[in-house]
Amino acid sequence: MRRTTTVRAAVDEYFDSFTDGTKARSTLVTERHHLNHFKRLVGGSTRMDTLTATDVEAYVKARQKEKGTRGRKVRPVTIGKEGQTIRQLWDYAKVKGYVARENPVGQVRKPRASQKEPFKAWDEIEAIVARGGLTRH
Repeated sequence: MRRTTTVRAAVDEYFDSFTDGTKARSTLVTERHHLNHFKRLVGGSTRMDTLTATDVEAYVKARQKEKGTRGRKVRPVTIGKEGQTIRQLWDYAKVKGYVARENPVGQVRKPRASQKEPFKAWDEIEAIVARGGLTRH
């Protein structure tokens, strides 16, 4: 028989399951921060067994639009780390019988960090400048 629980209750139970020294305190603080964002955006009263990849995708899109530290948008690497924490919560919920489906986090496309320009030799840079191909950004 499958049990049901809310996201809020699953998060609380997840953190209660760690005995002292199981995880570093800083790791638990970071995971709690990640899961607080998750609860806020998907709704703490949402049942764990109703969450789908579409819900996780909506979460990712919402996080991409939010301001992070120093007034910048939340970085893709941060969203990726949050996804790993959500994955751990899901796996915990599955072991406890709160969910039966596979983890939806793996079905969601993650945002990609902006690609850096490849290395250019000085004469290549001068040619681009001569063409007027640079902007001030």
